[in-house]
Amino acid sequence: MDIASIGGFGLAIISLFVLMHLEHVHFAVLWSPSAYAIIFGGTIGATVFNHTMHELSKVPVMMKIAFTEVKFEATSLIEVIVSLAEKARREGVISLEEDIEQLSDTFLKNGLQLVVDGTAPEVTKSIMETQLNIIDDRHNHLMAIWTTSGGFAPTMGIIGTVMGVVHVLGGIEESGGDIGKLASGIALAFMATFFGIFSANVFFLPLGGKLKAKHEAEMLYRQMTIDGILAIEHGENPAIVKIRLLAYLPPEDQKKLEKKADKEG
Repeated sequence: MDIASIGGFGLAIISLFVLMHLEHVHFAVLWSPSAYAIIFGGTIGATVFNHTMHELSKVPVMMKIAFTEVKFEATSLIEVIVSLAEKARREGVISLEEDIEQLSDTFLKNGLQLVVDGTAPEVTKSIMETQLNIIDDRHNHLMAIWTTSGGFAPTMGIIGTVMGVVHVLGGIEESGGDIGKLASGIALAFMATFFGIFSANVFFLPLGGKLKAKHEAEMLYRQMTIDGILAIEHGENPAIVKIRLLAYLPPEDQKKLEKKADKEG
């Protein structure tokens, strides 16, 4: 589980209830079927209209990714690539064929297979960058679902509030000018705006932001993979390969990897 996702979402919900308690707002005001209908029904409907069914079918998977810890072990990748570079320099790139089957990373396997098959370096680079661009485009289209929903939700809330206020003002004569009923009706109407803004800023947009952060981490990991594979194909010295890939890591991770290498050495 992604503690940051679960903790952040939980903290936002708890903060709402704490605020209501401090302001002496009755929890019953949260029960507003009409507001739920326009916010969630309207937002989901507009989002469905805005995207393809294929993209929408990935929503459960994206929610799982957002709330699950997804790690791209860059330090482990560097160790694997440097080890492969050492073997390729010592025995030739053909010797890597037996190592490819043991790798679990499909992107890395496919790239190394191109090298073993004798593909020209510029072709290997072109193919892998094309694959990376396709992954990038696909992820961006999927992440747009959440920013789209986050944009629609507050607008739907305003629509719900306007409809509620119109209904209240239209019934002034029937209520006999009862100020209490008028104020209560208007307050209830504004719950739609509240739910729209709250759902957008606590769920839809943060979820999209979390997916974007994980996407960027994956893109960096994949670009590191491409650089490592091309370095192997060019026959670079393993020490140079390591220095090249270490540049992708933050300073603290670089130090950890160097200390580990010193201990093993």
